[in-house]
Amino acid sequence: AEWPADVGSTLKLCVYGPDPFGAELDKFQGRSVGGRSLVIRRVNGVDIDVAVLTNVTHEHLDFHRTWEDYRLAKARLFQMAAASTRKPGVPKCAVINADDPSAEWFRQVARGVDCVLAYSLDPMSVVPVDVRAEDISYEPSATRLVVVGPNVRQHVESALVGAFNAANTLAAAAAGCALLGDDSERLRAAIYDGVRTLPPIPGRDLQG
Repeated sequence: AEWPADVGSTLKLCVYGPDPFGAELDKFQGRSVGGRSLVIRRVNGVDIDVAVLTNVTHEHLDFHRTWEDYRLAKARLFQMAAASTRKPGVPKCAVINADDPSAEWFRQVARGVDCVLAYSLDPMSVVPVDVRAEDISYEPSATRLVVVGPNVRQHVESALVGAFNAANTLAAAAAGCALLGDDSERLRAAIYDGVRTLPPIPGRDLQG
């Protein structure tokens, strides 16, 4: 599996490691894929099972030139997921940040996958949301929240601080929902252990 933006580290630990499920999930791998890599086709040939969009910002318009070109570059990840080789029992899914202004546009682009899950920190989101946060507490050295999604309600505590890291936690949880399906016990364990054990990354704020 390939993960865009900077949610890769959060996602890998949230869904897969320290891996309370043994080698069963070793066939998956979380990765960060930016718009530039998609344009120059650096990830061609990679089979993508779950594509995650965290956000689209103006930071990389020096390369993409226009906002529309940047969105089209990001959209290619969903198109690649839909066209990737299918593994037995593994759905092709898209995870979208409902708080991004382009969320509905990406939802339409992602129609070719088996399922689309949206996550949001905004309790008043106008976009239909599958994974959300409740009881968020931001502290100087920790972020606490309750992850609520399909077949899961799990309190988590993260050493990664700030709203953007809370959003990344929801992105990782949504990817877990996509991959672990209806197995709520495994999903809760993956989210709890993954978020709890992920340390702050030196030099990285993990924002977008």
